[in-house]
Amino acid sequence: MSARSSIQALRIVALIEGLSWLVLIGAMIYRGFTGHHEPVSWAGRAHGGLFCLFGLLLLIAWMENRWSFFFSMVIGLSSLVPLGFLFADPKLHAKLKEVP
Repeated sequence: MSARSSIQALRIVALIEGLSWLVLIGAMIYRGFTGHHEPVSWAGRAHGGLFCLFGLLLLIAWMENRWSFFFSMVIGLSSLVPLGFLFADPKLHAKLKEVP
């Protein structure tokens, strides 16, 4: 995987993972009102898989682009916060512009 494609893949998965986090929160609220557990189970599985993929792609992008540990940690921690991908995406876009 090239340095450029690793950042592009990370940006795409970060967006989808962030949206899945919002869907999971919505499913938990739905469960609170209705008592149906199935939407939380499905949303949780999808979000968990995307979170793992995000972590793997972050590791690959970190190694391919030789990012600082601090920068990689900031991007990684942004995935723990709802809407954190909105913080991370401009930073990743700036790094993408730096890659030839």
